[in-house]
Amino acid sequence: MPDDDSILQPLMQQKTERERSLNRARQQKRKGLVAARFGKIVPIHMLEETKARLEMIAEKTAISRKEQNAAEKRSAVIAELVNQYYIDNILSRKHKNSVLVYDVYNQIWQANFDGKPTDMIARELNNAGIDIPYFDNQSGKIVVESGKWKKVDIETFSDSALVIKMIESNEKKIKKNAK
Repeated sequence: MPDDDSILQPLMQQKTERERSLNRARQQKRKGLVAARFGKIVPIHMLEETKARLEMIAEKTAISRKEQNAAEKRSAVIAELVNQYYIDNILSRKHKNSVLVYDVYNQIWQANFDGKPTDMIARELNNAGIDIPYFDNQSGKIVVESGKWKKVDIETFSDSALVIKMIESNEKKIKKNAK
């Protein structure tokens, strides 16, 4: 008669293999979801001090509120820092509406950084009488309207990637029309 160990050992081994397989499948699915949201995974090597600073930025940055885990926060912060540098130092802003979008973006970014809620930011912009620039999908240009700032407007200008698309398209259309 076989002893208990000889019966249990293959069952335990099967269970362990099944758990490993499920874990691999779960990790692969998670990797796919992260890649779809943030792009291909790229290792970033940095000193521990630099990583600690990145964590401090993630805690302070408004965009990190939406992310679920530390890796997503770090990815979002790095993407945001790249976009901010691009907006501030590389992106051309020759047209007055592009400059207005840039100025509004900076005001909203600073207010987000200071921890102000979106309704307070909208109220401040309304009280200051700042017109609302918006992107006209049909013409590909930035159009300016007077009106009341709303939460959705603040959220739009809190997204640096959208701000870049707006300004780039506007500058391209203005340049094309000038020729």
